[in-house]
Amino acid sequence: LGNLRTTVLAVWAAILSPSNDHTVLTQDNILSQYETYLRAKGAAARTLESRRESLQLLFRFLQLSPEDVARVTAAQLRSYVISLRDRRLTDSTILSSVERIKAFFRFAKEEGWVQRNPADSLPRPRMAHRLPRTLTPGEVRKSTSASSPTSRSVCASQSIPRPSGPGNR
Repeated sequence: LGNLRTTVLAVWAAILSPSNDHTVLTQDNILSQYETYLRAKGAAARTLESRRESLQLLFRFLQLSPEDVARVTAAQLRSYVISLRDRRLTDSTILSSVERIKAFFRFAKEEGWVQRNPADSLPRPRMAHRLPRTLTPGEVRKSTSASSPTSRSVCASQSIPRPSGPGNR
């Protein structure tokens, strides 16, 4: 029993030892490992496709292949985000790209492909907050004049407050 335990421990040590990791990073296995990770988290097919496309666009812009992931710098990622702004993409599209980049490099760090996460310092773009559209006085008049005595009685019977103001008493 003692020899079996020693053998099992030796096998696990060999499997978990980073010095025995002979995996060669290629574009296909990087993207497929990332997709496997996303699938395990329950990502939908469309999510997988959009993440792959986003990463391919990033690496094409950087003129690197995904196997060069360890060479990516924070400055390069900031340049990429600026290029997205220069293409006049919406704030929400740019924010989505930044989130995808951050998620990928978190995964890359967990896998040991990068020592430091270059996306850690990448700022998240701020979204512009639009004020809600208000009704014009004409739209308000049209809306209140469209209410009928029947709709008013339904409001009252369901304890829904009726519109107040001139002509609605």
